[in-house]
Amino acid sequence: LYFFIFSFVFSCPFSCFHSHPLTGQLKVVRVNYTVPGMTCLTIEMTLSFEGGVQGPSHPNPGTRYTGTVRKIYLPDDAAGRQALSSMAIAFERGHLLTIGTSKTTGLSNVIVWATIPVKTTLTGGPKYYGFPDQKYLGELAKALKAVGVPANF
Repeated sequence: LYFFIFSFVFSCPFSCFHSHPLTGQLKVVRVNYTVPGMTCLTIEMTLSFEGGVQGPSHPNPGTRYTGTVRKIYLPDDAAGRQALSSMAIAFERGHLLTIGTSKTTGLSNVIVWATIPVKTTLTGGPKYYGFPDQKYLGELAKALKAVGVPANF
């Protein structure tokens, strides 16, 4: 069971300052699945980017990069909803993804995670970027604040 929360598309006005993809879409839904280690449901963020050509602020201007679809999970409680608001700001400012070399595949000129820690799976704990992870929201708030995104959760 999914509950649609919101969706928006942005064209990043900060593209000349960051090496993130130029346009993308963020969709957020509430998923009827309990976050492991918690008693609440789950917020699922889906980030979609089409491929394109790297601009002057990217690592290899003029070189094509491939598109991607990524998911981030948050607990659907008061702190998780506040984190969602901060993550939406980070997405809009281009702090969640960048263009670079993948640590998992070794491929270059692809969209990869930037410096903000994310939960990309619901299980497996911190080792597998999942839950349960009691330290996650604190680490997330610290990373968001480091890039100038308000994070009071």
